[in-house]
Amino acid sequence: MDAVKPEIRELLKQTPTMPATVIAERIGWERGLTILKERVRELLPAYLPVDPVSRTVYQAGKLAQCDLWFPPVDIPFGYGQPDRAPVLFVVSAYSRVITDRMPSRRPAT
Repeated sequence: MDAVKPEIRELLKQTPTMPATVIAERIGWERGLTILKERVRELLPAYLPVDPVSRTVYQAGKLAQCDLWFPPVDIPFGYGQPDRAPVLFVVSAYSRVITDRMPSRRPAT
């Protein structure tokens, strides 16, 4: 099988949807088709184009989107001094839970 592997790869590169029976004819395969079909099945995903309608699968705790929002309102911070503090929004891709946080006091600069 290793001797014909480059030929199989070349045929799959040219035509990824070529059936294993046609590949067997083109490379002159004289042994059982089961072994060849298994090898083609292993090599095929590397040559198939990406499915344009595939769905993204999100796993819990793996992905979140974080955004900063600066509200157009002055908020009083310590000693009545107004300032505009950012609001941090976090959205989980898995559960779509939204949480937000606004700092209670300004960090030291």
